[in-house]
Amino acid sequence: MKKTLLKIAGAALLAFALTTASKADPITGTIQFSGLVTFNTGSPATATSASFANITVAISGGDLSSTFLQPVTIVSPWTFANTNFDLWTVAGFTFHVDSSTILAGGTGIDNVTNQPWIQVATNGSISSTNPLYDVTEAVFTFSSEGPGTVNGQSLYFTFSAHTEAVGQGVPDGGTTALLVGLGLVGMSFVARRRK
Repeated sequence: MKKTLLKIAGAALLAFALTTASKADPITGTIQFSGLVTFNTGSPATATSASFANITVAISGGDLSSTFLQPVTIVSPWTFANTNFDLWTVAGFTFHVDSSTILAGGTGIDNVTNQPWIQVATNGSISSTNPLYDVTEAVFTFSSEGPGTVNGQSLYFTFSAHTEAVGQGVPDGGTTALLVGLGLVGMSFVARRRK
């Protein structure tokens, strides 16, 4: 009886080790960038693409907190209508664009600064070079208003960009069913031995 129980316990332990080794967690958290941007038309109100400089992570949280103040590599120029490409990479995380939409753009709409502005939203996914993380659905929002000035001259636009992971948890791949099944098999062996 001891040998049978040891075999069952060993099989259960092996099954548990094999199934947990392949489990990955979704990426959670948010990340915000800051830096300089220039637009293909000279104005965010009419732009269809943007080029970037001096991009860093300004705010980060959750699994993305290790990216704080890290330099960001971003596609430059970024054509807002393009899809199916990696837009940015920072500290082992990459955002892949699946779809992109110019939500709004214009001049003087905010009635405060009377400056040209734009807002672009993308849907996609965040991946990591860390095998503990699974590819996770995410949203990236880009907005800019300006222009900014240096020594009284309009030379650049500032922008903010916010990414939030919105993915769901990864299914367990049958681990729970496997363990329940092994438990039932073990209980049947114990019941058979008692008779």
